[in-house]
Amino acid sequence: MRKYVLILALITALNANAQSATSGNCGPKDENGAYTSSCTWSYDETTHTLNFTGDGYMAYGFGADKDTTADRWRTEAPWRDLDSKIEYVNVGGNLKNIGGCSVYSFVNLKDMTITAPIESFGQEVFGSLKNFEIPATVKTIGAMGLAYTKSDILIIPDSVETIDNWAFEFAHATGIVLGNSVESIGANAFFGTNENMTIFCEDTSLNRCHDLINEKNSEYVDKIKTFTKDESGFYQIGDKLYATADLMTKDAPCDNAQNCRDILDAAAQGKRFKVGGKYYMSLNDYLNGNDIPLKRIYTVEEAEKVSKKTGNTFRIRYK
Repeated sequence: MRKYVLILALITALNANAQSATSGNCGPKDENGAYTSSCTWSYDETTHTLNFTGDGYMAYGFGADKDTTADRWRTEAPWRDLDSKIEYVNVGGNLKNIGGCSVYSFVNLKDMTITAPIESFGQEVFGSLKNFEIPATVKTIGAMGLAYTKSDILIIPDSVETIDNWAFEFAHATGIVLGNSVESIGANAFFGTNENMTIFCEDTSLNRCHDLINEKNSEYVDKIKTFTKDESGFYQIGDKLYATADLMTKDAPCDNAQNCRDILDAAAQGKRFKVGGKYYMSLNDYLNGNDIPLKRIYTVEEAEKVSKKTGNTFRIRYK
């Protein structure tokens, strides 16, 4: 009987340890099973945050040595049992990539903070987020890197040089902005994308954008708008100026270059700014349609007419 009790206790202890694992190594392995980077992960139960740190590469992803099996982290990631608990992800240290499917199926993910100088990321890394910013250190968007993303707008930073096959597969975006550093776009990169999608492409030489998209993607792309940047770095299409790439995709132009500067300054200082006849407190508010409701400003004549009918008094400001 004692033997069975000991075996049961051992099994219980092993199960408890397996369920309570909240940290470990996340680097790729060589043919001998040895880790080839110092990538580590940890989970903070108090803040519901998954942290990645270390040097080198995370397992599975562009440049991640031996671990390149497409479904590796879907099922084998050691934090997979915590999927439904994780609300925040931090990628820090000196990591060079984010492994594909590393945050796959995080149904309650609210935000991801990236301070590491990552140069690439694998498939479906941002699939659980609607709003995110691709770091300006990224040079390569791997195969299916932005597949199935829910964001309305995808801004590809000027650091990106290579976009691999199937990169935007089934992305929901209605606007994708490509900078002038992109040198190649893989086949089927825009397969299954939103039928209302427009590609905004910086055309620094004649027909550059069409050459990039070429026959490998032309059947999936109906609308291409080319833009340039003026001396202040504002986006320009024809005679229209836009303060940011986001505002360009929403066709919300500035009145002039000074108005563009005023919008950016006001947004940075938390002051209200005007676009399209409405006022906003931040660029996010504008993109989400959260304008500031303003009280009606009456002229003296208007106020006199209304006050006679209602008997009310008004605080009058001159237009």
